[in-house]
Amino acid sequence: MDRKLRAQLQSEIKKLHRELGLTFVFVTHDQDEAMFLSDKIAVFNKGRIERVGSPTELYDDPGTQFVAQFLGEANVFDGSVGEGGDYVWNGERLRGGTASGEQSLMIVRPENVRVSERADVAPGWNAVAVQVLDVSHLGSSTRVDFRFGDGAIGTARLDADPTIALRSGDTAWASWSPQSQRFVVPDREVAARVEVAA
Repeated sequence: MDRKLRAQLQSEIKKLHRELGLTFVFVTHDQDEAMFLSDKIAVFNKGRIERVGSPTELYDDPGTQFVAQFLGEANVFDGSVGEGGDYVWNGERLRGGTASGEQSLMIVRPENVRVSERADVAPGWNAVAVQVLDVSHLGSSTRVDFRFGDGAIGTARLDADPTIALRSGDTAWASWSPQSQRFVVPDREVAARVEVAA
């Protein structure tokens, strides 16, 4: 189905669900569709349920790396909590290191990242230097893809602004509020737990 027809069908299914008041089990590989139609989502990974929750719960606090990257995009920082509670990543000390136990990856959703040409970021925010790879104007938003200092690829989704002067190859600053970052269990830790359980 084309995108418009698919959206109409999703709205009809949601309306039918509301009117009938019955439990529907809907299986889909389309994450946007799952987020739109569901009151509760079960995310499967390699035949096992990895996490269950409402769309908002799973998106805002995914718990694991797989869920974070399966339900939308996520910028992933592979570091550790250092002395004083800061998060240490690629030689940088980032504010707001509240990971616990086996949670050692920090994620930040693209819509929470700002990209600017200068390091004039909001007070209290984290900021790291990045190399711009691509800038795409998508109508209602602008997507900026970039490379972090550790080689990982990141993304920011900004409000539409055709005047953004960033170009491929530019050095820029990616910044975000510590309140928007989350800590998750890395895939390697989940795999180790599954092996032990098997």
